[in-house]
Amino acid sequence: MPTSTDDALKVEAHINRIFSADGAVARAEALRRLFVEVLDFHGAAGQVSLEAAKGADLPDFAELIASLEGVRVLWVGLATKRVNKREAAEAARLMEQELGQDLLLVCTNRDENLGDASQLHLILPDFTSGTVPKLRRRTVERGLPQRTAYEQIAGIYSEDHPLPVRQALKKAFDVEPVTRDFFRKYDELFKAAKGLVTGLEDEDRHLFVQTLFNRLLFVHFLSRKGWLTFEGDKDYLKALWRDYQATDGEANFHRDRLRRLFFDGLSNPESQSRHYPDIGKVPFLNGGLFEPGPLDERKGVIVPDAAIEPLLNDLFDRFNFTVMESTPLDVEVAVDPEMLGKVFEELVTGRHKSGSYYTPRPVVSFMCREALKGYLEGRGTGLDAEAIRAFVDEQRTEGVIGVAEARKLAAALGEVTVVDPACGSGAYLLGMMQELVELQRVLFNAGATRKSLHQLKLEIIERNLYGVDNDQFAANIAMLRLWLSLAIEDEPPIEPLPNLDFKIVCGDSLLGPDPSGLSFDRVTIEKSGLGQLKGEYLRESDDAAKKRLRGEIDAAREQVRVDLGSDPVPESVVDWRVEFAEVFAARKGFDIILANPPYVVIKDARLRAMYAEGVFGRINTYGLFIQRSLQLLAAGGQLLFINPRTLLTDRYFVNLRKLIKRQSELKGVVLISDRHNTFERVLQECIVFHVVRQEQPAARYMIETRAINVPDDLNDPHGAFVVDSDRVFLADRYSDAFYIGSSDLDYRVFERMHTNGLPLPALGLKAETGKVQFDKYREYALAQEAEGASRLIWAENVQRYAVRASHKRAGKEWLAAGVTDALQPKVAGDAIVTQRTTANEQPRRIIATILPGENRVTASYTENGTNLVDLAEVPSAIGCLVIAALNSSVMDFAFRHLNSNVHVSAGELNSLPLPSVPDDATLERIRALVVRLVEQGGVDAEPSALAEVLAVERALDALVGSLYGFSPDDIAEVQQRLPSYSDVYGLTGEERGLVGEWFEPRSLVK
Repeated sequence: MPTSTDDALKVEAHINRIFSADGAVARAEALRRLFVEVLDFHGAAGQVSLEAAKGADLPDFAELIASLEGVRVLWVGLATKRVNKREAAEAARLMEQELGQDLLLVCTNRDENLGDASQLHLILPDFTSGTVPKLRRRTVERGLPQRTAYEQIAGIYSEDHPLPVRQALKKAFDVEPVTRDFFRKYDELFKAAKGLVTGLEDEDRHLFVQTLFNRLLFVHFLSRKGWLTFEGDKDYLKALWRDYQATDGEANFHRDRLRRLFFDGLSNPESQSRHYPDIGKVPFLNGGLFEPGPLDERKGVIVPDAAIEPLLNDLFDRFNFTVMESTPLDVEVAVDPEMLGKVFEELVTGRHKSGSYYTPRPVVSFMCREALKGYLEGRGTGLDAEAIRAFVDEQRTEGVIGVAEARKLAAALGEVTVVDPACGSGAYLLGMMQELVELQRVLFNAGATRKSLHQLKLEIIERNLYGVDNDQFAANIAMLRLWLSLAIEDEPPIEPLPNLDFKIVCGDSLLGPDPSGLSFDRVTIEKSGLGQLKGEYLRESDDAAKKRLRGEIDAAREQVRVDLGSDPVPESVVDWRVEFAEVFAARKGFDIILANPPYVVIKDARLRAMYAEGVFGRINTYGLFIQRSLQLLAAGGQLLFINPRTLLTDRYFVNLRKLIKRQSELKGVVLISDRHNTFERVLQECIVFHVVRQEQPAARYMIETRAINVPDDLNDPHGAFVVDSDRVFLADRYSDAFYIGSSDLDYRVFERMHTNGLPLPALGLKAETGKVQFDKYREYALAQEAEGASRLIWAENVQRYAVRASHKRAGKEWLAAGVTDALQPKVAGDAIVTQRTTANEQPRRIIATILPGENRVTASYTENGTNLVDLAEVPSAIGCLVIAALNSSVMDFAFRHLNSNVHVSAGELNSLPLPSVPDDATLERIRALVVRLVEQGGVDAEPSALAEVLAVERALDALVGSLYGFSPDDIAEVQQRLPSYSDVYGLTGEERGLVGEWFEPRSLVK
């Protein structure tokens, strides 16, 4: 039920009492009153010992303050300045051991500057997977805007609430509604602002508003940190706005206040020691975000107040913001910097038009951990794979990792080089930073050298992370998120932000020269000082010194280019050999490459010219990124990409697979379930594809393949993957596909069919996709046949050996004369028609029928939900052979593993291995059996004829299998792994009784 304003005001009053409470007893009582008087819990008392805490700074006990329906609420008063994940998770673990899993934690911090507690975290722990509990938080901070926080807390529970308390808590801690509402409002305000800004053309105006919103969001995040105040008010931008409205002589907030804030304050080194009457005391941030750009200097640009005021009132005031980036083990129900990255990827930049898609946090985290495990296994740490898995996945060191191993692991993690060649807003860079930070902190407790979080993050950015993107604004967002991640760890006096120009590079990753195979002279590179100069530049904040260092870096890069004998590249292109020469000199390439590269067919003439004679049939961007990344990897390097599943088997990528097999070895393939639409607008199943760079990969190998279901809430990294490990992946360096199956039987079936099979074109046939579109149908549809009209075949008409009447198109199954001349394909004789778009409803099965032509008085057309094979140029017996093969059990078995899309494409049909044409007697027998099936109505046969229909199918299966070289036992084994014929035909219980149990798969072949 909606939360009332009165309830939110009650929550605010109670939380103010909690913050101002004098001592632990008073604070516990204030918390108890909040839960009892506002949230309708029952009061409770008692203590749970926390003295056995490991690696966390916890008090001696937690205080029980309330309970309801078995859910206990406990308060943990921390002595730390921040409520960190480590302390909260360890407290939850200890409580679970004593009280069970139905817990709600309330954690407060200790901030001496503000007089004891300044943060209140309501934390819902989840113990369903792994040894480390996963946390969801709602947070209130003293002195900061709290409107939504109070409303959300007030809505956690009441006696009038229709849900049991456990369900109510799960719903109250769900981040998805926050994400959805924030996206909607942000998109609305962004579009409105674009319509109000004047003085710029469309493209420039789009970039200008992006930059403005980016700066304002960054300022608002910092005000949440408490770094920006105006006359003591931490709601900085609202305070600035109120003062502007009250000041005579100012008529434009952007011109009179924001430009001053951006360019005279935040980008001015002298601002640290000054107080400005109109913008207050602001820190110098450095880093380039607030340096004036060309559009900022453009004359005549006007940003009216109406473009900015709604951002302050309807976005910043309405939503709870946090500077802490959520991780899969710790998510705050608020707008965090990761969500900012998603906003820019999904709503603002329109990157989906170029085939770029935002990767959810759980998938990013999973890929980072898989890459780190593979990297550490090859680093000679003295630990086996299981110990490394426990360390990376569960952050477990006790009894496994000693001080010597901890220091080796810390050194290896300190040296790892990670790059995303299509980094977008930096999801993988931030994800890897989070993983490295957590693992290094675990190692601190195991004996590795301890560092502050700010120092650790800065070193990770400097030593470990690299990114490239051809969109400057995307690169800017990636830098912004890294800056925010650093900012949350800093305390006044604030350190200037690092310059990330040479860490996140804008340019085309693909058009530069091949960086592999060159002799990078480490001495020469080190002599150039390139790496050292970049490190100095990253930490420099003086404008004159930065300008000098940029010049020295440019000169060093030019010398490296000359030494390598490389021609200059255009400014928009990244020459990896030069741009990252220090990486190649030290490591001979990157250790880890992570990406979710664009999925589009290449149209760029330069790329087509470069790769037309290369390894590709269809030139797709993700294939080019794989090739480029293999060139960038060091020996033993880990490559993890998200790719469409078509990579494994699609005929267009045969040469790409051969390239991968020549240069690398498969480490794993993870099938991403599409039940939650993980990647919006992607119409293909996706995989996480993991290979290791090897000069001499194995000839053939079998590895485990996992299928993962992402959490129900894709915006919530709290949810865990459900991993299904009952599949295997078979790879042969010399075969033309990667095969996924459940046993070695899969490989034998594929191998036999490819060895003995022929594609449709070898039989003189070709599959085409129907071309009739819905709008044509709607405009020219007829209820019945008329003179010159043509029959239209829809996907739902097509069943196994049958043409079924359409329920959706009933009474409109003809196209009027005179509108069909331009439509193709059309057929007047026999044809095979298959469903194209409904294969996901009956997964991975080809559903085909023959459309007889002898009684047809006009041509027939097929719509774009079908595929058509015109049989006019071949004997009818050949057509019968083809449809028998398409509907056979062995083809069903193979296609379930080969098909990569959510539809059956014409291209796939053209590449399937069909049996060779047999002798005349066998061919005639196949023809006769197919004719009988079609005459009896196939799947639509009368119940009394079902037994005979299934018997005919059984005989066809045996004949088709024998043409591939399968024995009856082989076919029986294949059929045992498939749904029964009764299931395939969708028989009811009564119909199953008519045909008898002997038609179940094991006994189909005698």
